[in-house]
Amino acid sequence: MIIISAITLIILFIWIKILKTEAADTAKQKYQLEDLKKYDSEVLNFFVTFIIPILSLKPESDPSIVMNLILVIIEGIYYISNNALYFNVILIILGYHVYTFSNDNIVISRKTKDQLFLCPEASQIGTTNIFYA
Repeated sequence: MIIISAITLIILFIWIKILKTEAADTAKQKYQLEDLKKYDSEVLNFFVTFIIPILSLKPESDPSIVMNLILVIIEGIYYISNNALYFNVILIILGYHVYTFSNDNIVISRKTKDQLFLCPEASQIGTTNIFYA
């Protein structure tokens, strides 16, 4: 588990570096951010769905392990199929904020909502609906 956790943290930091690099590209088109909605609380609610099973896990009970494994698999499928990769508590811990704007586009930024109103531009990451400001 420690190795898997380390690998996922490394991948997260690489992804954040890619976000910053692509956003810094001056040749990229900048998109205007309008009608921002903060999404941090949704991320924390999603995280709670992982905490409850972990707290209720009884390592000596096979049914408890199987039920928790099934729950985590179902949540993982939901997480991936809905392209909810921005539902990451580590981003919040690292000081990032998650916002949505027109057409369910996602903005990941270290700036507060007030700071984004002063400089309302973001760069699209690849062809996804994820933007970095």
